[in-house]
Amino acid sequence: MRLVWPARWHSLASRGRSCHPHSSIPGGITGNLGYPSEGIPQLVVVAFNIDTGYWWWVGTATNQSFFAFSEIPAGRYQIVAYAPSGLEAAYANGTSLRTLVVEGGQTVSGINLTEWFPAGTFRAKPGGISYP
Repeated sequence: MRLVWPARWHSLASRGRSCHPHSSIPGGITGNLGYPSEGIPQLVVVAFNIDTGYWWWVGTATNQSFFAFSEIPAGRYQIVAYAPSGLEAAYANGTSLRTLVVEGGQTVSGINLTEWFPAGTFRAKPGGISYP
């Protein structure tokens, strides 16, 4: 089984804002993946920091049933997974995104992305991310 790709950070910030995330002790986010078919396709999982506008992403391998962000800055995040088919899953109550808090030196676990919805239900997949 192949592990997830290293997380990468990017900014959704407007011009003139800092391009560097705030410094702090990093934490992590882990969870399980499911998909409404016999197998799980390659997915992109994005962690959106709702305070800074930065986002991090990991790609998964075919049939990989977990994801992990390590060394992610402390902060408040919304998590969305994207499939090549256009379906989206998120850490949500129904179709309302939930926010999780990453504390420095801690890992938030049990973030299960298993309920899939049509494209456009949650946040749009940031441009420039391709499926692994």
